[in-house]
Amino acid sequence: MKKNLSISCILLAVVTIFSLYFYQERETKSLPASIEPYTETAVILSDYIDFEKSIYIGHKSDHEILYKNYTDNYIRSVDLNTQEQQELIKLDTQTNGTMTTFDYKDNWFVWSESQDAELRVGSSIGENWAVYAADLRTGEIIFVDGENDFFPKTRNFDPHPWSLSVNGSFVVYASYTANKDGIYPAIKIYDLNNHKLEIADTADSMQTTFGSSSVNDKNVVYLKFDSNGSSLWTYDIEKHKRMCIEPPEPLQEICITNSFIVGVSEWQPQKSESLYCYDFAHKKWSKQIDATTKLYPNNIDSTLEFAELQSSNDFITWRPITGNALYVWDITTNKVLDLSENVSGLIDYVLYPFDEDYLVWCETNTQTQETKYPCIKISSSS
Repeated sequence: MKKNLSISCILLAVVTIFSLYFYQERETKSLPASIEPYTETAVILSDYIDFEKSIYIGHKSDHEILYKNYTDNYIRSVDLNTQEQQELIKLDTQTNGTMTTFDYKDNWFVWSESQDAELRVGSSIGENWAVYAADLRTGEIIFVDGENDFFPKTRNFDPHPWSLSVNGSFVVYASYTANKDGIYPAIKIYDLNNHKLEIADTADSMQTTFGSSSVNDKNVVYLKFDSNGSSLWTYDIEKHKRMCIEPPEPLQEICITNSFIVGVSEWQPQKSESLYCYDFAHKKWSKQIDATTKLYPNNIDSTLEFAELQSSNDFITWRPITGNALYVWDITTNKVLDLSENVSGLIDYVLYPFDEDYLVWCETNTQTQETKYPCIKISSSS
């Protein structure tokens, strides 16, 4: 009896270990269910906007787009059906500097600017920098953050943010905080409803830097780089609580969706990058896309690398470092949509931001050198 019991226990243990192994494997690798061509008709935005004088901001509705004129600083809307234009707001500010980056969502347009004579990463100092937010519903312009007397006029760093993320009533960005105690890199959150600026995290020294940051209606996620490498952090906006989340391998780029964190593994020579997904609800990582995913036609890229990773709702988009393609991963259905059939020229860049369910990119006809800006609506497939 004892012998049979012992054998049963051993068998149970083996089955349990076997089951746990495959359960963990499913949790750490979950490749797309399918890769499908996406052939929705693109709208050519350059038929409505002069991109030499203006920049596309986003969609106001399915038939209205927003753009900012470089010269007069007006944000205008264009009706794609009637081509009727409407002035919405003029971006008059105290600094009236050069806009360096922006984001648009939920009728909020946020941007950073500085008065540097030459805007270039590595040489700019962010002179008289500032961050503003404009409510396109009311016309109100809010000063968010900017230069103060604790920033030295002569400096070898640029404190103004080079990227911004807005979602709902929160703006998040990486910048610097300066006060009587010193100057340190920082992750900042601004509450657009209460007009309050909060420091989510600060670095211990100027040798520590913050990478990409992103926000949804509950959490801020960001990367921190120090002498030990990169680390991934989340900040609960309501609880004002910071937490480090350890990914399966170091990440170089991240973005956040409604329910997930998506990150790209650090680049290594002769090794493909991987796309990882963290589920907030289940607190688990999964490897979603790697070199075993047959994405690129005719093996145009021997290694898998992600460029211009962007998120909107539960869509993730990127393009390969080499080759001429665009992909959208629909997290809800776990399908990759291949937009390559919509590309007729050489892709120069994907426009930031990836606005709600609309994806805009710049492409050039290699024969005529004509540039155009296609826009396509992305919808979830079942």
